[in-house]
Amino acid sequence: MRNALQVVQGLYVDGLLMHEQGLCVILLGIEYRLMANILVTGPAGSGKSYLSKKWAEKGIKTVDGDAMTDVCRWFDLDGRRDEFPEDISKADAAWFNSHVFMWDATSLKKYLSENAPVVVLGVCDNKADVVKYFDRVYYLKVPFNVAKERLLNPQRQAFTAFGQHEEQRVALEKMIADADKRAVDLGMTVMDATLPADEILRLI
Repeated sequence: MRNALQVVQGLYVDGLLMHEQGLCVILLGIEYRLMANILVTGPAGSGKSYLSKKWAEKGIKTVDGDAMTDVCRWFDLDGRRDEFPEDISKADAAWFNSHVFMWDATSLKKYLSENAPVVVLGVCDNKADVVKYFDRVYYLKVPFNVAKERLLNPQRQAFTAFGQHEEQRVALEKMIADADKRAVDLGMTVMDATLPADEILRLI
């Protein structure tokens, strides 16, 4: 493994190879090279927040897209900026249906330039406008029944309340079908969201 690492100049410390091109993580005898800004996206229940947490535990620089407060913005259907309700109970289906979640392109470019290389795991309603700012884009394809089960998991950690209302879970099947088609249309690399976190990382 040391020989393989010699092709990249840098400092090898505690399983991490830091250098000007990015981060190389040695995990379970496999060398992972993350030398790019990567987007991993997918519908609710595809495991984005979970993967972000698990990969970060392994020393990989990740960010949950919903946590990029300077980048993520809610708007109502009249184009006015709004804030996500502090009282989660108010974020019902009617609220989600009357709002869109957008990533501001200028703020995103600034974030990526200041934090490169980084793996962003998240979703927004203007994906077509922002995918061009990433070197690689992956889509987590998840079966409806798996996504629904994950949304009902009391240990689920997410920055929004989506999935806590039955009407949202009923609408999820169509949302997943639409997201699957959109991912193909945008030329994203499709990944099986039911694979273990380490296997998805290996494929990336």
